Amino acid sequence: MAEKKISSKTYLVKRHVFDAFSLGKADGCFCATSSYGCKAKGGILAYGTGMRYLSINGVDLISPEPLLDFSFAPYNTSIGRISLPILSTTQGVYYLAEPLKDFEKVITTGNRVKLLSLPGEDGYMRLACVLRNALWRFGIGCWFSKMCDGTFSKAACVFENRLFVVGADDKLQYSAPYAYADFTDSADEGGFVRLMEYVSTPTQLVALKEEMYCFCNEGLYRVTGGSAARDFKVEKVDYVGGVIYEGSAAACGDRVLFMTPDGLFGVKNGKVQPMDTHGQLKGVVPYPSAEAAATGNKYFLPCTLYGENRTLTVDLSTGECAYTQFSSVLCSFDGGVYGADENRRLFAYAAGYPLPSAPFFERKGESFGDEKDKTLTSVKLYGSGKITLRVVGRNGSREKQVQLTKEGTIVPIALKGKRFDVRITLSLDAQVTGLEAETQRLYR
Repeated sequence: MAEKKISSKTYLVKRHVFDAFSLGKADGCFCATSSYGCKAKGGILAYGTGMRYLSINGVDLISPEPLLDFSFAPYNTSIGRISLPILSTTQGVYYLAEPLKDFEKVITTGNRVKLLSLPGEDGYMRLACVLRNALWRFGIGCWFSKMCDGTFSKAACVFENRLFVVGADDKLQYSAPYAYADFTDSADEGGFVRLMEYVSTPTQLVALKEEMYCFCNEGLYRVTGGSAARDFKVEKVDYVGGVIYEGSAAACGDRVLFMTPDGLFGVKNGKVQPMDTHGQLKGVVPYPSAEAAATGNKYFLPCTLYGENRTLTVDLSTGECAYTQFSSVLCSFDGGVYGADENRRLFAYAAGYPLPSAPFFERKGESFGDEKDKTLTSVKLYGSGKITLRVVGRNGSREKQVQLTKEGTIVPIALKGKRFDVRITLSLDAQVTGLEAETQRLYR
């Protein structure tokens, strides 16, 4: 008679349910430690902001040299007036010459150039090139001309139809209205704004409607006034937070946003308030020498997160944040935000467009609420569209393409470990609404 052995082992089976995803820190969510090209709006994981490459006459727009800054300017051509890019590179300033195929150098300089749109009294926009030793202007007639010589920094903006720029001795000076090269010190023309004597070097100027903010390493100042120069007033903004990252400020919606080690803040009417109430943006560090950009209620910042370069996007209207295609140089123009990829190809950030590589959401070192050794038996995913699920455990990895359904799709895993790495790669139409993980370990 054969004997049958009966195991006395008892296993503890647990099911771990996550009804929402987050790209940062958020209680009760399955939180990413790294992500690219996806968003988590309302806790639903989906494809984020894509990109559309720019071209003229079927030819991609590619910078001939590494970019420091770029913008767009009105341009009279044989096909009419259009807006074309002006590039500031490591070797000089370029514009797109006829027949709109090749960039031509018009200013030779190895210094960073700040490019600013200038409103004209005739209603047309021009472009200012702020160099360290001169101001240049690009006009509608497709010509560059030097406006004046001087000493200038990249901290510059247009406010009340005047050019404000930090000049020699860190002096905040301004031009006469529409006369962007006239810095004559007078009651109604040009002059300079007196900041407090202890103010550190201004690093960025940002205008928003009837106020302008002067950002310094150790302080923040608000400038208000009217059409007459004698009406300009300056006040120190009450801000006791951490250091303000240089280049991180941008006018977004009805306020100016800026990044600090404590997260994202906004200032409006001289009042500062935190915009990152969940702390999910702590640890975001702006990419060196990069500057933020914004359009409407969306804020963009090149940054480094978990050792990877990404462009952070924050939507003030929804509170949604995402990390998308990296560009070290951003340009905000005519309702859009633009960048350049690693090959210096210019592109527009655009919803509904693909990315060079597939968007992914990754969570490393997930214990599923149990620090003991266990088996991850399966993962159940809810949503729609197609994804690729990859899970790494102590004894190997599993990878499978999954068609999601609202009822849920179960993926067998059978990997051992205390912690697991979970990576979800998204297709363009995928939406992931929830995740359940089933674990099993020896109880006694």
